[in-house]
Amino acid sequence: MKQGSFEVFGDGSLGLKAQDLNQYAPLLADVGLSVPEGFVIATGIFDRLVQEENFEATIGKSQTVPCPNFLLAINTIILESMETGRYYAIRSSALSEHGGTGIYKSTFFLRTGKMDEDLNALWQCQRQVYASEFSQNAKAWREKVQGSVGMAILIQPVAGFSFEESFLPALSGVAYTSYKGLPTVRVVIGMCTKAVKGDGLIYHKPKNVHQDPLDNMLVFQRDLWDQDKADVLTYNGINQIDTQYPEIHGEIARGFKSFNGLFDQLTKLRAHGEFYLEWTIVGNQVYVVQCSSHDDRLPDDLPEVDDGHFLLLEGTDVLHFGRAHCRGIIYVHEWTVQTAHALEHLNKQIKGYLLIVPQEALSGLAVFQKDPNPFEFRHFSNALVVVERQQTYTPKQVENMKMLRMLVADHSNGYGASHFSGLCENADILFIGGTFDLSTLHSLPGRVTFPRNIGLSIWDVESEVIVDVRKGKENGRVYVSKKVHVYPFSPYQIERWAHTLRKVAITLDNSHKDELTKHFYAVVYAMPLVDHPINFDSFKLDESKLNDHGGVPGMIQSLDAVIENGGNLIEINIWNAGLEEYLKLLRSSLG
Repeated sequence: MKQGSFEVFGDGSLGLKAQDLNQYAPLLADVGLSVPEGFVIATGIFDRLVQEENFEATIGKSQTVPCPNFLLAINTIILESMETGRYYAIRSSALSEHGGTGIYKSTFFLRTGKMDEDLNALWQCQRQVYASEFSQNAKAWREKVQGSVGMAILIQPVAGFSFEESFLPALSGVAYTSYKGLPTVRVVIGMCTKAVKGDGLIYHKPKNVHQDPLDNMLVFQRDLWDQDKADVLTYNGINQIDTQYPEIHGEIARGFKSFNGLFDQLTKLRAHGEFYLEWTIVGNQVYVVQCSSHDDRLPDDLPEVDDGHFLLLEGTDVLHFGRAHCRGIIYVHEWTVQTAHALEHLNKQIKGYLLIVPQEALSGLAVFQKDPNPFEFRHFSNALVVVERQQTYTPKQVENMKMLRMLVADHSNGYGASHFSGLCENADILFIGGTFDLSTLHSLPGRVTFPRNIGLSIWDVESEVIVDVRKGKENGRVYVSKKVHVYPFSPYQIERWAHTLRKVAITLDNSHKDELTKHFYAVVYAMPLVDHPINFDSFKLDESKLNDHGGVPGMIQSLDAVIENGGNLIEINIWNAGLEEYLKLLRSSLG
């Protein structure tokens, strides 16, 4: 059944991405922008896969998982409508996301004309899209935005031209009708994948620096000449090729007039609201493959920051700004597999914290850049503020990094924030990136812990964090309040003290001092368990263990015995370094 731009198969919803394209297609057409027609497999098919085929249990299994008959019949009809030798995008259209976040999977399919092979290849593409609904990033996303489970699939032909064994559009990118008050277009050569990840050149107006259009086109080509790599489609999927060929730059020249005209189209579109677009240009035609509404947050003066705050950093890469009451500060020293796993674990348990990460985490420069778990939404979904510690490279460093096949990313002037613009906008996370002196961190209030040598420093404090950007200013600043609520005992102190008390209990047990042994073990077993280092209540005893040792009256008796004898049984440097104070406060908390 035809609905707007798409032939729809199955019951249920088209998903937010396809719904947006259908809703805005007439408006886009009015300003001269085209939405490629295609197919939508509605969410009812996903529901049947989950309920009837136990699809989630097949994720990660071999490609021998067969396509169910109800979807095979749909795919057969779709393939018969496809053009042989044409590439098609197999896009997610989830119920929880309008697009632009990178949470869900999209793939590409080449129609070869061999029906059996094509049916299997199309099913494998669809499996990847459907499986992305069950990823940890998707689960974190739905929890953050209170979204529903459900996935439609959007299938559209890819616009472009053939070059040797590759297929690519001349130009593609993302665009905002207004980003911080300005029309903004990010452009790359080839597929839009690199632009979505934050690569490419940023323009706020047409390239009209000269009166002669030819001169303007040549200047534009020179701008793009340094983009020496482009994402392209091949029979094996997305690959990269060199771009500095006359054939490719000839196509860029053909698309230059359409690129310049895009700014006028954005201005006309803005009369109807603010929008985010993903686009491609082939010849004189601009195609829109994604369109969603966009909330442009304009810089505004926040109240003056008083002496009760200190400046943590100043940066030009500000995505969002405002005030946040953060419950804890996490600083990532370096990005490793171990650090990634630890941060993901902390993020599940902690809500509302300030996270500081190195540039390597966001750019893929990390040593484990081929690891399947890079820095993603599941690592920071519960943060209120994300700070990217950026760095610059000398020409020699850039040369060496290229020799080692490491990515060299420019994260200044909006490039860092662009990686997460869709995520941060919808998840209401403040973001700023910039270079800053690490010694600034010594000004952070409260006690710092270094859990298990995993490259993290954690401050268990409650503090107001301000990300401030002033009208007419490029720079933003991050302030942290000096007046904080500091928790007196860290979980790692409690853990060490419990270990000390256990050693004393073992010694007493060997000496057959049964009554005193019982009291020491009672305190050890009831002490708070260490689950994470933020929002840790050092006086919340294990209730089940408390009941096993006579309840509150029994624990008071055991604490009194430990306090009375601890000074004689425990090393003085440990006893006087907070353990005695903690036990007395714990005793007082019980009444």
